[in-house]
Formats: sequence, structure tokens, C-alpha cells
Amino acid sequence: MKRPPDKVKLYGYVKALFFRFPFVISKGGNEEVIKTPKNLITFYGSLLCVNDFCMDFPFSPSQVIYAYFPGNYRLVMCGEYWVYQSDRGVKLFLKEGDIKKVVYKKIEILYSGRTPDGYFREVKVKFEDKELRIYVEGFML
Repeated sequence: MKRPPDKVKLYGYVKALFFRFPFVISKGGNEEVIKTPKNLITFYGSLLCVNDFCMDFPFSPSQVIYAYFPGNYRLVMCGEYWVYQSDRGVKLFLKEGDIKKVVYKKIEILYSGRTPDGYFREVKVKFEDKELRIYVEGFML
């Protein structure tokens, strides 16, 4: 797991249902802000809202994009995937040493396309029957 830089701006777009809109995530220390047109996505503490749909989200946006989930993990299954579970119930699914999926309660995060800088170009977040895709086009330090 690569820790997100202490100060970074990530930009790209989000697809949810039939909508596609740009975003910028600004991270400075422990504080993160998501900027979208008309504040379509907001993030307050652990509450992530897309339009009028909100969910308790235990990870910051940069943690999701960098697949950085600190904690004490133990191996619970090996096979096609190596599955590690934390004390908090976060499950990491790794294949050939790369993280492919994270599951926490009803939230499922799927990964593809890690860049040499450590972030993922495409992240799919599923919550019950809702889904959004995050496409990261670049970053600035």
C-alpha cells in the first residue's frame, strides 16, 4: 500500500447513473476537499454525498484512490485471491500482489490501472444497488 502524499491535488471525472462530471480533490495534511460543479459530491468527516444520496464512508477520497487502508490485518483466505481482514472488518483482496478489491460492510471498491505514482486511474465504488466510477486523469503536488 502506498500512502497518499501529504499535499496533492487529483483531478478527473465521476460517472454515476447517466451523469458525468469533473472533480478536483485537494489534500493538505489530514484535510481533504472535493470540488465538483454545483457541489454534486460533498465529503464531510465520514459522510460522502452524491446529489441527495449519502453514505457513511470510512475512508477519505485519497485513501480510496491510492488504495491505502492502514490497520492490523491477518490472512483469512488464499486461493485465486489472498484475502486479508483488519480488526475493523475491512477486507483486502489481492491477486499477484496487487490490490483488486476492498470490502467494508456494504461498500465494495474495485480497482484497475495503478499508475507509477501510486494512485489508481479507475476506481469503482458499489453500495447496495448504487454504483459510481471514479476516473483519475492526473495529479499535481
